[in-house]
Amino acid sequence: MRWLFGFMTVMVVLFYAAGPIFGNGFKKSFDPAQVILQIPYGIKNSGVKCSTGLVVQGSRVASLIIVESYHATPLFTDLRVEIPKPLKPEGSMEGIKIDESTDKYILHAKFKLITEFDDWYKLLTVLIPSTAMPGNYSIKATACCKGMIDGKQREFVLNQQAVVRVATPAELQKLLTVREIKIPADLDGKLDKKFAQNSLLLRSDLGLWGKVFGSREESDVAPVSFAGIRMANQADEDAIVLVSWEVLDPKTKKEVQGFRISQEFLDLHGKGEERIQTQVFIPGKKEVEFVLPIFADKDKILPGRYLGRVTSKLFGSDVIVRINDFELTVQKMSWATIGTTVYAIFITLGISIFLLIRNRMIFQRFKTRWLILIALFGSTKFLLSVVPRFFLTELFNGLLGPFAVFATGIFREGITYLFTMALVVLIPFPGVVTLSMLMSLVLFCLLGSFNPVVILFMMVAMSTMEITLYLIGFTRAHEQNFAQTNKALILAALGMGTASAFATFVDYNLYMLLYRLYYAKWYIWANILVVGFFYTSIFAPAGVMLGNKLKQVATE
Repeated sequence: MRWLFGFMTVMVVLFYAAGPIFGNGFKKSFDPAQVILQIPYGIKNSGVKCSTGLVVQGSRVASLIIVESYHATPLFTDLRVEIPKPLKPEGSMEGIKIDESTDKYILHAKFKLITEFDDWYKLLTVLIPSTAMPGNYSIKATACCKGMIDGKQREFVLNQQAVVRVATPAELQKLLTVREIKIPADLDGKLDKKFAQNSLLLRSDLGLWGKVFGSREESDVAPVSFAGIRMANQADEDAIVLVSWEVLDPKTKKEVQGFRISQEFLDLHGKGEERIQTQVFIPGKKEVEFVLPIFADKDKILPGRYLGRVTSKLFGSDVIVRINDFELTVQKMSWATIGTTVYAIFITLGISIFLLIRNRMIFQRFKTRWLILIALFGSTKFLLSVVPRFFLTELFNGLLGPFAVFATGIFREGITYLFTMALVVLIPFPGVVTLSMLMSLVLFCLLGSFNPVVILFMMVAMSTMEITLYLIGFTRAHEQNFAQTNKALILAALGMGTASAFATFVDYNLYMLLYRLYYAKWYIWANILVVGFFYTSIFAPAGVMLGNKLKQVATE
């Protein structure tokens, strides 16, 4: 302990001895004030000796001059700013004296900075004549400051410089380019692949009913989507661009009402401009990505094709750098989607009421061993079809992306219909499928996947399967050993494949309406044909054969 005490004592002595040395060093490298020349306005000029900015002929550029004190005592400041001709300062010059020579304008200002972080600033406009020769122009600022620093009267000089490159409009269009516009995009600017490109899907407008059945609709305050934009600056100089978004009528080229920021959003965020625009800083030889919110008033906007427009201007001027137009498709839920959802709701209500009223009659029709067999098949089917999907979905999503459903569909449709048809062969009565699927639904909900849309889909699927099995002869009076005939195999493939395809169609429409999702038509039809029909038409006959084998074993 004695050596530790001695070591700490030495460290304390060294710290106090070195403090004044380092402190003086810090004070010598620390400027009591700073001059900032933002020409054009917004260019990073703080902390650098010279900034570079891009301007264009025939424009007026907003600019800002700041002198800020970092010292607690008053600083008397004499500021001089030199602006080379043909550039010309304009605007209010109150408190500034302007002298003109043959090659430049000289701005003089005297003021007093009273305390720390006190500042003097001046907003002005710099005219860039259309006759200005392309090239670099250097704007220089010199601030002579006097004040009591460290107990002594001192004087110091601050120098700052801003270089602007004057480009022609043709040069500017080549230097500043829009590389990519992604609509619809998420908040991070990534293209949302669940939707068709250059399309917007508006709310379903189901209100309370949509929320009851699991809809993720946002209120009118929130944007319906985002536009992800990537811009490039090929110049050596930095540029600040004002980017705006609007939607036009493709025939009249006039702005369409309803695509500006909603009044509710402005009221919530303290008013502001309803136009959708943002200021973007693009360093020289760099690319930047940013997002713009997209608002859409569902009561004013009709489905159809519009003209989307992204306009880029040099910030602080009225010069348009580039206009990017593209076709924009606005979609609302189709009546087919709404009708399908209403159908699923009525089927679910009907089955639920029937099961509540006639449940005693249903169970009396089945022997105890049949109920045990139904429970066994239901749990086995759940174990082999649902559980693997929980563990493999993320893996397939990472490997196959949106096509992962074609892999998981083998478990969802294939295994399900394999065990369902085997069970129907063993117990060929109406209601077997319903009890088996209800068993699976209960287990599914116990895993924490309770979802109103899942319930709607399961009810539609079980009703469709019950009707189909009855029509093709599996659950009604038929010839002896019907399940062992080739006709039964063909009917199982075609009938159950069609039933599964219809259930898949209903499933996608439920998600599109209640979750405000969008799927490309080819993607929906690919799932209906491959996952719904093709997988089922293979596994359903296999289930019939499996049922025949099990029946043969049971009777031996």
